[in-house]
Amino acid sequence: YAPELRDGLLGYLRKNGFSEDEAVTSGLIVRNERGLIDRFRDRIMIPLRDRKGRIVAFAGRAMRADQPGKYVNSPQTPLFTKSGLLFALDVALPSIRRKGEAVIVEGQLDAISCHQAGFDNVVASMGTALTEDQYGILRQLKIERAVVAFDGDAAGTASAEKRGRDLVHLMQHFAATLANRSGGVSTTREVRLYVAVLP
Repeated sequence: YAPELRDGLLGYLRKNGFSEDEAVTSGLIVRNERGLIDRFRDRIMIPLRDRKGRIVAFAGRAMRADQPGKYVNSPQTPLFTKSGLLFALDVALPSIRRKGEAVIVEGQLDAISCHQAGFDNVVASMGTALTEDQYGILRQLKIERAVVAFDGDAAGTASAEKRGRDLVHLMQHFAATLANRSGGVSTTREVRLYVAVLP
């Protein structure tokens, strides 16, 4: 939990020898016209880890309905690019490899809930559509298939067909980009992508 303090973390970082520039570069502190303030205030904090389990960023979930932004994520930093991270990959990796399948959900809490329920091959796409970088990560795992299982609300169900078309376009663009880089056609097997429509 990040307390509702303007400079609680900033004070802690200063006390532990971090410079203001380091604090801002980390994405934890924001510099604006009023000075330096904590980016995350009155939020449940979710550490974002790379595939080796190293914390590279944070997501903060609002505690109240009147807070601007249900989620606040760390900005892009030297350690973190949102479109290039699959949340929970570090803990899901053994199961994904064993099953040959990854299930991709929208948000971090969706992934956490799935793991708590025993679905341990689940990762989250960080609240966005599956990106080309994230598809590249899945492809490197040499798995057979990935199932995109975004929210089962009316909007999610209505857009399942659109998501399927978007994923086909993403795969085609990825393959074309790879072929251009390598000067030929890739012989690596592509990950088969499925869209699950949840009840």
